[in-house]
Amino acid sequence: MNGDVKRSYEYAIGCFKATSRQPLSAEQWQRLKSANRTGAEKLLAEFGFPAVNEERSANDSIEKDMASTVAFIRENAPDGELVDLLFFEQDALNLKILIKSARMGQKEPPFELAEGGTDREILKVCAQTEDFSLLGKDLEESLARVPEITDPGELSCVIDTAFLMHSVDTARKKFSFTFAKLLEEYGAGRNRLTALRLRRLGKDPADYPYAFFPENKKTEKVNDDNKTEDEIVREVAKAFDDVIGELGFDEGMGFIARYYFLKKNDASALRLLFAEKSLGGGDADE
Repeated sequence: MNGDVKRSYEYAIGCFKATSRQPLSAEQWQRLKSANRTGAEKLLAEFGFPAVNEERSANDSIEKDMASTVAFIRENAPDGELVDLLFFEQDALNLKILIKSARMGQKEPPFELAEGGTDREILKVCAQTEDFSLLGKDLEESLARVPEITDPGELSCVIDTAFLMHSVDTARKKFSFTFAKLLEEYGAGRNRLTALRLRRLGKDPADYPYAFFPENKKTEKVNDDNKTEDEIVREVAKAFDDVIGELGFDEGMGFIARYYFLKKNDASALRLLFAEKSLGGGDADE
């Protein structure tokens, strides 16, 4: 990393530390959980989210805050290519939707695609032709089997793996090793949860090799055979939280990736929280 880039990251990280757009604290989460739905909606505005009103629901507020977060990251992160790697899930989802739409003879997908790191028009061309050379050599090779795959589950898994591994490999090629470590831990956790879901369905994970991300061979494989479901879920969350915690001291893209994942996790948890409050009676005291 040259001196100019290092100074750019120092400036960027200063911006992220100084912004009022911080991930929610434990105290803020406690207040949200203790409030009824109307009270929780008011707390969103207090915590810096767009105000909930007649035109904007809680989910709208959460989505708008996440969009603003992405814009803030793009504005301040020094390396746009590394930033694009953050959105591997959105890119994978967009390509899956576009391929399935094209196979059904639809010229356009049934709903608007998410903003990802890859141009949606390029993804659309790739989906319509099932030729992925426009995405670069590594993704072209990882997606080479797609035209032969008819099972929707396998198709989804192959695309997910291609985009995650593209992010990991590109981060490593650009010497952003802490960012790559975070992505690898994400994949390792997803693998454990996938195996858990398959066993819950009475299936042998060994029969579904395509459902799992490749893992770093240097990482010790975890044996979950004699663990309860709750133990596995807690361990997965803790392992990811541990890496997130380490990146609080990173001086490069790892710090920015940490910020993004914390905000993304907040958004997911908030959607669930408001769904539960709506199902639980809305404005009833809790």
